[in-house]
Amino acid sequence: MAKVLVPIDGSKNSIRALAYIALRARRGENIQAHVLFVQPTALPSLYVTRSMIKDWQKAERDRVFSNPKIKTLTKRLKAHICLETGDVAEAILKAARKYRCAEIVMGSRGLGRLKRLILGSVATKIIHASPVPVTIVK
Repeated sequence: MAKVLVPIDGSKNSIRALAYIALRARRGENIQAHVLFVQPTALPSLYVTRSMIKDWQKAERDRVFSNPKIKTLTKRLKAHICLETGDVAEAILKAARKYRCAEIVMGSRGLGRLKRLILGSVATKIIHASPVPVTIVK
């Protein structure tokens, strides 16, 4: 059984990546999907309490996992849902190691050339640092 990590953020491309894995499974590949949702670390401050951060994180998780397409695909795949907080690229690589995934399948975020040059891209970081094959779905 091939373990595949599918990081999602609720974007169209991340849903396409999940649909791609579901299609491969439907075609007969024996796949165990690990669907990963990573939230950036948020620190409390004078105006933002830990409780507010917790509420925001829960709302974001609910927003992503209440999406009908994501619900259907994760159910069809009998996917293992993984939740992490921290740097997105680091969390994806850590999860791939933790679950001993043979592949990472993820959507591209679609940054323009200038933004990608200045900010970098999670997908680019994963491609360069991943010890396993990475498939980018656009």
